[in-house]
Amino acid sequence: MADAHRPLRTDVIPEIVLDGACFALAFYVGATLIRGPEDMFWGDRYVCLLDPFGHQWPLATPGAGPDAAATEEAVAEFEDTNSQGTDAPLSRRSIGC
Repeated sequence: MADAHRPLRTDVIPEIVLDGACFALAFYVGATLIRGPEDMFWGDRYVCLLDPFGHQWPLATPGAGPDAAATEEAVAEFEDTNSQGTDAPLSRRSIGC
């Protein structure tokens, strides 16, 4: 039988305003910061939170737009990592929580 509660990971990234009020509310209800906030190569301001039930919440605010140099670097790292075979560990996570 399935576990009564198993945290799920979602890939839906809602675009919201990441300001002090957003974080204050998230922390008030028990969220913890996993990553960010940081400006990502695809142009968004990104953060990932963990709720008290174990669910990860990636959130983003639209930014100025993609950074061409950072995008090129991320693609090169991805291609380099994947050229070593599918079992090679990633040196760092470029996106996601």
